[in-house]
Amino acid sequence: MAIKPRAKSTAKPASKITADPNTKVDFANAKATICFRTRELTKKKAEKIFSDLGISMSSALNIFLTQVVRDKGLPFTPTTQKKGVKPETPTAELAALEDIWEEL
Repeated sequence: MAIKPRAKSTAKPASKITADPNTKVDFANAKATICFRTRELTKKKAEKIFSDLGISMSSALNIFLTQVVRDKGLPFTPTTQKKGVKPETPTAELAALEDIWEEL
């Protein structure tokens, strides 16, 4: 099977693009495009939920990204536990909670 050559891009290489160093860019308000892949069923289900909430997919993703920046991490705790199943609390964490209660 032969490898097909890639289509030639008309974009200029980054090294050839020059910007005026005196031009200030307002990064707080500059817009960017993000493209990613997800399963079609996941997308459809998410769109339905966002529609019920009265927001667009774009708004929902902006909310998520804003929260990531604010929290400096994911706005939820990733887990392998199924919803409704409580993980066991480690002994050290229990001891720390008991210390807090004693201080109160």
